[in-house]
Amino acid sequence: MWLGLFFVTNRTKATVRPAWLVLWVCMWMVLAPQKVQARFFFNQLPVANAGRDTLIVQPASAVTLQATASDSDGTISSWRWVRIAGPAVGTIASPTAARTNITGLTTVGVYRYQITVTDNAGGVTRDTIQVTVNPAGIVSDCGCDRVLRPQSDGGIFARFAAGAVAPGEKICIMAGTYSYISLEGLVGTADRPITITNCGGPVLFNGGASATPNFGIRVVKSRFFRVSGSGAPGVKYGMRVDGGSRSFSSGLAMADSVSNVEIENVEVRMASVGFIIKTNAASCSPGT
Repeated sequence: MWLGLFFVTNRTKATVRPAWLVLWVCMWMVLAPQKVQARFFFNQLPVANAGRDTLIVQPASAVTLQATASDSDGTISSWRWVRIAGPAVGTIASPTAARTNITGLTTVGVYRYQITVTDNAGGVTRDTIQVTVNPAGIVSDCGCDRVLRPQSDGGIFARFAAGAVAPGEKICIMAGTYSYISLEGLVGTADRPITITNCGGPVLFNGGASATPNFGIRVVKSRFFRVSGSGAPGVKYGMRVDGGSRSFSSGLAMADSVSNVEIENVEVRMASVGFIIKTNAASCSPGT
């Protein structure tokens, strides 16, 4: 190691210091025990859910989307809805809100909407939802006023706006296998009930890919309607709920303001509860 003289100067004088002294001071500053605190921040991304896929049948042309989100280490700071696929029609009423109406879905087809959720640290998560618009078709051999088709998960989900289905209409499910069927908002009259039936052969609801299917047939917020499995001549039970080795929680479930319902030619097997039908009206006493 070379040791010499090290000059320290200021404005008025120069001081000569041995170089080894300066080196020792520098080494002491580097090697002396130091108390260091380090804090690392890892942002947990939010969890987003765009909601359940929805099916509407013309003349209905509007849906309501409700997204949800959570953030384990912060808060949700923004929401953003956009259409990412499907016909180029429709208006998102509130694109920066968790809940929005979408109107003007006048073209038959499959629409996909994406919700983008951002948390207070800038973390971003996205989720998508599918909206299917089916035509109010006529199936001549069954006398159907409209036909409901399955969506991406193999089930049928239809939420009808008030007055969208006229009393006396016949709604058909084409022969085949479906995950489930869930209907809402069917309001007929005592002399003109709405009928939901199979067409062209038997219909099976098998729970799809779910290990613990919840229901096979579900109807809510409806009154004066019929669920009939008599739509195919020669088939005794034209609607069946059967999960094979899996058990449904409820084979056929009707609740939430349901009343005046008739069920015929429907078979349920492998269910904890075969048929559950209750009104649950807002005016009901919890004790009755």
